Amino acid sequence: HMIPFGMKSKIVQYSYQKNYDKLVKDLLANSNGKVFLDIGSGLGFLNPLVEKYKGCYVGLEPREDALQFAKDKYNGECFFRGFFPDDLPKNLSEQMMQDEGGAVIISLTTLDEVPNKDSFLEGIYNLSQTRSKVFIAVRNKNWILSRNSDVQNEFGDCLEDLTIEQYRQLFLKNKFDIIDIVKAPRPLITSFTINGIKNFVIRIIEKFISVDRAYMIGFMLKKSKK
Repeated sequence: HMIPFGMKSKIVQYSYQKNYDKLVKDLLANSNGKVFLDIGSGLGFLNPLVEKYKGCYVGLEPREDALQFAKDKYNGECFFRGFFPDDLPKNLSEQMMQDEGGAVIISLTTLDEVPNKDSFLEGIYNLSQTRSKVFIAVRNKNWILSRNSDVQNEFGDCLEDLTIEQYRQLFLKNKFDIIDIVKAPRPLITSFTINGIKNFVIRIIEKFISVDRAYMIGFMLKKSKK
């Protein structure tokens, strides 16, 4: 993905934070400064929101360009390069597994690109306590394939054709209880191309459609007690 700079960066950043503000606030409710792990942290736009609500932010991102952008713009010590769960700092893993208060784990459009979803979810399960909050958002492939060829070329090949029900079964198999399924918030503005403007209009319309027709679907999860 292209890294935005200058005024574009500020507009994109505002768009991200405007859309995710309520989500982060809800996830961090009564958290008392608990760890907020952002898996696939990208440009790090969730970082200031987490700090705003007194959480302890940690971002894990494999792409060097995105990671460097986040480190330059925010607190560089909060970001680590690598893939989940193998490259998560060991001391952080131990801290999260021992934290009875429960950390917050969020993953936005990362699970749908992961080849081994069971291994990915096992990593989250191992880090979670029964009071941990987990939010995972995935792209809806059926939505993507109904749009223009540029969108299909960007995402179509890497997404498995999983329905909401199949994701539900995937989470249950990996010992997560589903608390809620929602239209995941996403930034209104991500680029200033013609397609970016088209998608801006589509995202406005999305606010009024049902979950199963949304571009991004969010699953609020918690570790099963079974």
